[in-house]
Amino acid sequence: MRQAQLERINNQASASRQAMAFLSTFMSVFMKGPGLLKKGKLVEALDLAEAAMEADPTLMSSINFLSRAAQEAKLLNVAVNALEVGSHHNPKNVAALKSLAVVYARAGEDEKALQVRQRICALRPNDLSAQNDLKQATAVAAMKKGKWDQAESFRDVIKDKELAQTLEQQERVAAHDKETLVALIEAAEKAVAEKPTASSHKKLADLYRQNHDLEKALEQYNLVAEKMGAMDPAIDTAITDILCERFDDAIAQWQTFATQNPARQKEAEEKIAAIAKQKDEMVLTRLKERVERYPNDASFRFDLAEAYWRFQDVDLALREFQLAQKSPQLRRKAIIYMGKCLAAKGLHDLAVEQFLKCLEEPTPMDSDRKECLYCLGLAYEAMDKSEDAIKAFKEIFSADVNYRDVSARITAHYKA
Repeated sequence: MRQAQLERINNQASASRQAMAFLSTFMSVFMKGPGLLKKGKLVEALDLAEAAMEADPTLMSSINFLSRAAQEAKLLNVAVNALEVGSHHNPKNVAALKSLAVVYARAGEDEKALQVRQRICALRPNDLSAQNDLKQATAVAAMKKGKWDQAESFRDVIKDKELAQTLEQQERVAAHDKETLVALIEAAEKAVAEKPTASSHKKLADLYRQNHDLEKALEQYNLVAEKMGAMDPAIDTAITDILCERFDDAIAQWQTFATQNPARQKEAEEKIAAIAKQKDEMVLTRLKERVERYPNDASFRFDLAEAYWRFQDVDLALREFQLAQKSPQLRRKAIIYMGKCLAAKGLHDLAVEQFLKCLEEPTPMDSDRKECLYCLGLAYEAMDKSEDAIKAFKEIFSADVNYRDVSARITAHYKA
């Protein structure tokens, strides 16, 4: 139902539409609704809230009321769904993010609550209250991951007290010259020696990475994860990026070698291909581990699906794209990829169904729509439906004559 509401408004928030929706739902959301909650009439309150969402599912006043009613009714999944939509379409609304973090925590989604707290700190880096909330969220996530509630004694807990230290994800140190950077690294190394917390290791890792000292940066990021007792998504991404940088450095060295030694260019090309393959395999492995840690995060599944697609593992890619389409912001891309996977398997009729499904949504002629139309045309060609194929290519041509080989295809069609 929520997806249908969002599709009706093209998955886009509109200030003018929100203003009209606010006026039409004001009485129900701010006057009648709270009265129903006070009287304990939760079913009626939920019906009223859902009616308000029909006017505009991105309006925060309606979302907040639905969340409140759902929480009163102990339907946390409904509250989470509403606030996820609200935070996606109002990404800078700190109040919405705070509410989402609270509901995630109530629902036992401590790692998601931590991620939201990090987003809040990114928006308000100088907000001490937000930083304190981030510390507490980090501690709760670490305790849950470390199973502190199962400890047999106080000593079992206190020995891992560093797990509760905040990552302080939003702290960034930038040096404008090499001398300053070296000084900052020395100070950070001293801080780690005196007080080896997750935060101090994180700061040192960032500085090492800025200095392109990848091995030391990697070591420090791993220590951050060790201190936390859990792999934070931001740290996981940083580690993956550093590993990619190491492979890229190796590739760059072989490219330089090939330039300086033309006679051994074939050897260099073979080495580069082998390193590139190792890099892809490493990324794929880490993406699979990330999905295992966060199985409900559609964006992680989409990343994994893209990796499978690059490896031409069509069946696994199709499975992950099917799961990734649950995300409103990734839905179109995931459907297009599903069609491409089906086409790659030779199931062109099923691929056409996916492409048409995507095109049903009234969206502008953006890159995704062009890609979908192009793939639809190719699928029709594979089915010997040339007229349907050229119709799809013409639609692209009318908006962008330079898109891929559409112009050449249309010219060839008319010549034929």
